[in-house]
Amino acid sequence: MKPEHRELSLQVVEYMKSRGGTAVIGGCFSSFAQPNDIDRWFGEVWGLPWRTGQYHRTIVCLQYSHVSPEGAETSSLLKSYSSKALFLKNVSPSDSLYASPVGARSESAVFGPIPIKAETSIAFGKCSNGWLAYTGDVNNEEGTAAAVFAMMKLRN
Repeated sequence: MKPEHRELSLQVVEYMKSRGGTAVIGGCFSSFAQPNDIDRWFGEVWGLPWRTGQYHRTIVCLQYSHVSPEGAETSSLLKSYSSKALFLKNVSPSDSLYASPVGARSESAVFGPIPIKAETSIAFGKCSNGWLAYTGDVNNEEGTAAAVFAMMKLRN
């Protein structure tokens, strides 16, 4: 995401979009990247409206409006699980794999439960001939790991 690596980012995006394949942005990404940098990178490099949202722990639910690529085994994914994540907003329903439900509340032991917005914790969307995935999970929850395996068409 750093400006000095912009050309490399553009090459990865062009390769993925023109030749196909899946790019997964996750792991420690959401823990170390600054929200403004993420927003700029999704917009300028990927051409996506995805933007950073809230950061909290809450229940996330599998979105049945999501459209997966052929061969991605999503039928065995958890229907819901608790995840601490940097969520995304402006993600279309077809690109949202897991999201907090309407009426969700945070699961903070420090601040107590507070109402939160329904946003996406795992996005997985079509980008030209390829697919882009984002996981905002900061603790590598079992449900997130299973989703990554499914998006990469691997067995868990």
